[in-house]
Amino acid sequence: MFEKVTDSFLKVANETQLTPCLADLDGNGKPELLLGAASGKIYVYSNISDTSKMLSAQTDIIYNYDTKTFGSNTGANKNTTVAVASLDQDGKPDLLVGNLRGGLYFMGSKDNGQEMPLAVRPDILPQEKELKFAIYPNPAKQNITLQWENTTPQNVQVLLTDVTGKQIWSNTFFTNSGSASQEIQLPALANGLYFVRVSGSNGKVFSTRKLFIAR
Repeated sequence: MFEKVTDSFLKVANETQLTPCLADLDGNGKPELLLGAASGKIYVYSNISDTSKMLSAQTDIIYNYDTKTFGSNTGANKNTTVAVASLDQDGKPDLLVGNLRGGLYFMGSKDNGQEMPLAVRPDILPQEKELKFAIYPNPAKQNITLQWENTTPQNVQVLLTDVTGKQIWSNTFFTNSGSASQEIQLPALANGLYFVRVSGSNGKVFSTRKLFIAR
């Protein structure tokens, strides 16, 4: 059962239709308050459990690659709602942002050396040379083959995790440009769903694929 404590916990100037979400963004064990708003912006408030402090919004959480600036504009038009989870298996919080028109934005965390990770607007990411890959067989019993389609020679890391994000296996391969394949002998795995993530030498995640083990 709940009862009202206050109806004036927080007010954001010149904003309406606030939608709250609580999440620990900086990993300190204390929740931050994220607010979506009618303007399409996202506001973040830290230390909300400390009622002795005046709450002040952090608005520079969205990185715009086009202007190389930080801000609160998600590019999601109006009436943003936000949810937080680590969706790409890197252990860092990502954002799912909904909006009035029914769109849903996925914003990945950006490792920027700051205490709190920033989100990256997906519609304005710079174009980078990609590495495409496929897994077969899938479902697999134990051994799998990764087939590469690479545009530039580089080292790539292959990481296998379970559904909880726990690392099961990893290795690094050098890939030339063009098509190639690599057979991989995995450790004995229980039946179920796993994730295979491929990232470049700079840490950029190219893609994550589902792998089913069925013995």
